[in-house]
Amino acid sequence: MLIKNFKYPTTLIILFLIFLCDNSYASIFIKNSSIDLGILKYNETRKVETYIVNKSKDPLAIKNIMKSCACAKIDLSQKIIPPGLQAKVSLIVKNDSLKGKFTKKIYFVTNLKTPRFLSLTISGTAQQFYTVEPSEFVYLGTVNTDAPLQRILTITTVDKAKWGIPVISPLKSANVSISAINNNTWQLEVTIKPNPKYSFFRIQITLPLISPSKISPLKIILTGNVVKKP
Repeated sequence: MLIKNFKYPTTLIILFLIFLCDNSYASIFIKNSSIDLGILKYNETRKVETYIVNKSKDPLAIKNIMKSCACAKIDLSQKIIPPGLQAKVSLIVKNDSLKGKFTKKIYFVTNLKTPRFLSLTISGTAQQFYTVEPSEFVYLGTVNTDAPLQRILTITTVDKAKWGIPVISPLKSANVSISAINNNTWQLEVTIKPNPKYSFFRIQITLPLISPSKISPLKIILTGNVVKKP
């Protein structure tokens, strides 16, 4: 009955070709091609598995694997997948190079024209060891050169931490002190001393972590405008 509704033969030909392409493409696919990891804790390594399925009549070869980040280690059980079989894809995802909500792509390059690429998406939320209130990037507005500006930032960690000496860039642009409120909360007091030679300032405060180790230093950026007292 649907065929009777088409007025032009060319429409049928086009739909037939689309069907053939879609049918061919559907015979080679990745099971669960979109994997949501949920919350990935700051020191967590997550292992997940999926499969590349070949339901076509031809052997499928995976010639290359491309990924958009270094957060995942990929192992393929076999690079040549005979017709009717499948290959296991093992992923090991680490939190060390991820931050906040993320979506990463992994592409498997095949020996076929269609599909040339098989796409696998991994997503989730990477928990950070530390958070800063109000933010790691703060615009402070206008600062008068004759009246240094003071700000207090709060740093919270998911575990006990020991901080090193703050590093300020550029030097002498601010005074910084850090004090503990409890085992997981610190107060960072910053006094801005902008250079009167410039109308804008950008100050980076780097806080190295002594413990736990192997966690990147916390970097806080403070920006604002400078005005001279008339």
